[in-house]
Amino acid sequence: MKNILRISLILAVILFSVSCNKSETYPQGGDVDDAQVNLQKNWVLNTYFRNDVNETEQLIISSYSEEYTADGVYSRSYIKADASEVSEDGAYSFSDNMHELRISDVSSISDFSENNSTLSSSAYKILKLTESELWYSYLNGGDKHEFRFSINGEIK
Repeated sequence: MKNILRISLILAVILFSVSCNKSETYPQGGDVDDAQVNLQKNWVLNTYFRNDVNETEQLIISSYSEEYTADGVYSRSYIKADASEVSEDGAYSFSDNMHELRISDVSSISDFSENNSTLSSSAYKILKLTESELWYSYLNGGDKHEFRFSINGEIK
């Protein structure tokens, strides 16, 4: 009986240890603990959803990319329909729980798509953040906007 109790106690301690060591993840994938390192890249937009409908083909802008650096600099660039290039630098930080990116010091994205003349948000809800993919969403103008990026525009 003592051996059964001892084995049960050892198993309980092992299970508790394993469950405590699991890291938190984002809803669509990626470890929250790796967020700082995984974010610091140049990201190229692959897919855009408005209200859960893929509207990538309706984009008026092209070559949209974002870059996040270790020192908190947020940069984005894109080409407008008239072929003019837009490039902006701002700042970013993570929320306390690492599930949201806070963006500052950049203007709205103008002439974005056929359905949205401008888009802006200062808070991006992170849905997925891995070494090769970044997905986030935000609400603007009563619509949910979701952006899916990959490094160098390659879908893995």
